[in-house]
Amino acid sequence: MHYMKNGKSPEVPPAPDRNAPATIRAKSSLTKPSSSLHLSDLATILVMAAMLVLVLWARTWGPRFAARRALYQDVVDWLGLHALPVEVVAIPENLDLFSDITFAKARLDAQHPLLSPILELPVVTMKTEAPAGRVLEVLTARRPDYVLTPNSLVWDQVRVSPWFQEHYKTVYRTSSAYDSIAPLLLYRYTPSPFDAGKPVPLNVAFVDADGHSLRLQAYQLSSQYVYPQEPLYVTLVWTPGITNVVAPLTLRLQLVEANTLQLVSDRAIPTVLAQLEDTTLGDVSAHLWTMGEQVSTRYTLVPPAGIPQTAYRLLLSLAYTTSGQPLWTENAANIFPTLSYPPNVTRDPPQPEVTMQTALGDAIALVGYDAPTRMAPGDRVRVAFYWHVLDTIPGDYKVFVHLLGTDADGERVLAQDDSKPVYWSYPTNLWQPGEYVRDEHFLVLDPALPRGDFQLVVGMYDAESGERLPAYDAGGHPLDAQRVTLSVVRVR
Repeated sequence: MHYMKNGKSPEVPPAPDRNAPATIRAKSSLTKPSSSLHLSDLATILVMAAMLVLVLWARTWGPRFAARRALYQDVVDWLGLHALPVEVVAIPENLDLFSDITFAKARLDAQHPLLSPILELPVVTMKTEAPAGRVLEVLTARRPDYVLTPNSLVWDQVRVSPWFQEHYKTVYRTSSAYDSIAPLLLYRYTPSPFDAGKPVPLNVAFVDADGHSLRLQAYQLSSQYVYPQEPLYVTLVWTPGITNVVAPLTLRLQLVEANTLQLVSDRAIPTVLAQLEDTTLGDVSAHLWTMGEQVSTRYTLVPPAGIPQTAYRLLLSLAYTTSGQPLWTENAANIFPTLSYPPNVTRDPPQPEVTMQTALGDAIALVGYDAPTRMAPGDRVRVAFYWHVLDTIPGDYKVFVHLLGTDADGERVLAQDDSKPVYWSYPTNLWQPGEYVRDEHFLVLDPALPRGDFQLVVGMYDAESGERLPAYDAGGHPLDAQRVTLSVVRVR
């Protein structure tokens, strides 16, 4: 039924002609309005998607990036207050972990331009072969003053290693809830007493009656001197022989007077002043070591009070713990060098750690000295001078030893000792021409002494007038301030 509008029947479109050609029907369909997107609409969608990505980045990665910048800034600020310009800072170089490591370096160089020595540690991941070992290898060889460590499984392995724990102490920690590398831990290097001295290579075999053996490949002694109640630190490096020992061993290390060694039935019978025994030789018994394995064992010998000023020897022996059967080695008494508690006065030329040729006045030459190059606040440090008497000395002189620093007001004495030679017992007017006088002094550093590099100097002055003896270098030229400048001492 059709309704009428304005008295007219509505127009009804004609039905399509089913017999019309297909091409005509297709053409008619093309004349309908298009539903496809215009290019402007596509651009709008892309812009909105980009804005959404930026919003997501700002909410997710923005705080992380800002947090990392803040972490580095905290470390930089701490180093700026506490580190010295010459100290090296080791930073892990890992592009996956530290995407903005260059930012950290830039901040270090820009804010503290003198704080430039930076050691980049190897890139390490858990897929790297022995990654902690690679890092420890670099640290052992370079020993940077500071190490910055992130939160990671690899660095957990580094931090728990005995070597790292012995040589590095935590000085600063900074954290962030937005960054997985936090907390960042900053460590400062502290030398071990076992680091003193130099390794000496050896190839000494200790052999049992059946040919099983253990080889001593190297040793390291902290000093060539022996002093009453002062520790001597000894490191021994071992490896199994071609046929390893068959049971647990006991090691014995003895300090003996060299002149008491006597040959009785081809055996040395010494006078033992100090000794120790070790029934473990490392974490694993020696008979369980594998071919090619190197094991270091360390020992501390403390000579007793009242030992004489003479020459000493270290004797080393091995025996099976259960049976007591000894392991034989050739010339056991000469594995280590002769040690000495040097005499105060001798006519034999000494062997100081540092040799030199300077003079005080016309009758006294300084031919050398022993002194550490690194000290710590609060230390009591031994310094020894070797004086050669060239002629009769009419005056009674005191020796002054000063550790000098500088500040805005100029030169400043940080530690000193002023006393007559040989603990006040051998004044210069008793010295005889041709003598060598070994003269010890102790410097006590203030526990509050700031860290830095300072100068050690020595000289003599008249005990009554205070007038200094003129000082001359090896060429006979006068030295400034009538004193001899020795080594630079690092106080850390």
